[in-house]
Amino acid sequence: MTNSNEATIEMGVEEGDVLYLSMPDNLGDKVPALIPELDGTRQQKYDVNDADVPEEEPWLNRDGTPMSPQQIERMKSFGITSPADMREKMKQFRRGGGQGGGRPSGGSKPASTSTTSGQPSK
Repeated sequence: MTNSNEATIEMGVEEGDVLYLSMPDNLGDKVPALIPELDGTRQQKYDVNDADVPEEEPWLNRDGTPMSPQQIERMKSFGITSPADMREKMKQFRRGGGQGGGRPSGGSKPASTSTTSGQPSK
């Protein structure tokens, strides 16, 4: 399979074989061996059916407005790769799966170590 930028070769190639994705300039009198089944289809332009291509989901803020490109890049810098990934990470965060920075668990207050008159508080 090929397109304008790359080729995927699924079989018929051995390690060390030389492959050309375009005609080399130094062919001389040599004629390349072409697959007969593809005669008439080379250089053919194919129509892409846009209905088969899934539409990219928009990146939205909590209020439903579109995110700016800077906001999207910031999300990606945190490892969030898509709007669906962003929603999943927010769900995890709300369930307490965030990465620290939250309030400590438990209801007791830490003991005070401050002093008012040079003496530790009791």
